[in-house]
Amino acid sequence: MSKSDSFNEKQFIQKYLIDDIKVLLDKQLFYIALLIITQSIEFLGSYLDKKPIRARGQSKIRFNSALYYLFPGKYSSCNKGK
Repeated sequence: MSKSDSFNEKQFIQKYLIDDIKVLLDKQLFYIALLIITQSIEFLGSYLDKKPIRARGQSKIRFNSALYYLFPGKYSSCNKGK
């Protein structure tokens, strides 16, 4: 992955995940924002394995992987045993 690829990935995450979620929160659409947040975490986790993005039965594994590898330790420690 080159620096430009990494920058583009960060732009994607900022624009299509973070910024859009902020809009939902500003409009007080909390449940919809929560759904998008959890799906986004799973989506990011899908890039941490070598399986196709449409692989079945990977939701929990991908969500947990994203929490463990992409978030500060306090998030994964709260999720242990889940």
